[in-house]
Amino acid sequence: MTIDVMKLTGVNLWFTQMGNRRLKLSDFEDLSIKDIRILADLPKISSIRSYARSKDVSAASISKRLKVIEAKLNLEILDRSTVGVSITSKGKTVTNWARSLLKNSIENSELFNAPRENLKMELTIGTRGFLNISVSSAFIYALGETHTLKFIDLSPDDTFQLVRNKKLDITISFQSHKYGEDWQSTYVGKMEWVILKNHQYKTPHIIKLEDLKNYPLVQATYWDGTSVISGEDFLDVPKLYKSFGHGVQTAQTAISVALNSNQLIYVPKICAQKEIESGDLDIVKIQGHQDFFNDIYLHYNIDKLKNNEVKRVQEEISKFFD
Repeated sequence: MTIDVMKLTGVNLWFTQMGNRRLKLSDFEDLSIKDIRILADLPKISSIRSYARSKDVSAASISKRLKVIEAKLNLEILDRSTVGVSITSKGKTVTNWARSLLKNSIENSELFNAPRENLKMELTIGTRGFLNISVSSAFIYALGETHTLKFIDLSPDDTFQLVRNKKLDITISFQSHKYGEDWQSTYVGKMEWVILKNHQYKTPHIIKLEDLKNYPLVQATYWDGTSVISGEDFLDVPKLYKSFGHGVQTAQTAISVALNSNQLIYVPKICAQKEIESGDLDIVKIQGHQDFFNDIYLHYNIDKLKNNEVKRVQEEISKFFD
């Protein structure tokens, strides 16, 4: 959120001489309220790390934001050295302005008197469709009161593209990706894969490996960013015992097939949690077969989430992958 400085101050021009250039009040127009607060706080902080801790954000986020502010104002605010940072003479002028601006204008403006819902930050959350369906409630519970949430179904390729274009704030994946210096990743749990059957059919709940070939197994496939992967690729049994029925693209289609036929399906358990709990689908085990799990990672833009918000999201999502 940026501010209309001229509107808030009721003046047309406010400037001072800064070396060989004049810094006008209009130079502040591209700064957000958060940026101006950071500038106003600079003279009071002992270190970037301690200041970031007091705001419950990462030090990297504050350091990056200060560099953005310097770029927007086209001047050096901090003198960075191996022994620490200090405010430059030009930086002191800027911080004085920021404090004055907050004191005389912003705090009493309509912007600060606006309804709380109008000040919500929008977050774009993108991941595979079945994960959006399964864990969207975790995001809503953890962030819904303070943020406006937008959910998008994405492939791995789409995810990287939106991150590069700065149009994505949070995603979930099966790998610990490095999306860039603005992003961090955290492990949230393991996703279990299960074989399921329609409860109406007399398919045994425990099947011998050699008997698996007698049952049609639905082939659900997806693109993992490198190659086409079938759910059955995670089923650690010889190809001889994989007898495919329908070929489908999503786990939700596979579930629909299982609900209406004698087909077995092999899908992430979280996708069919509702059908399992209602008794419509039963879990089938293979004698001697080791259950398969995917590691699940939460990735987020450090400029968009505070540390306590990340913790809340992590706690809520982990409930689905315990």
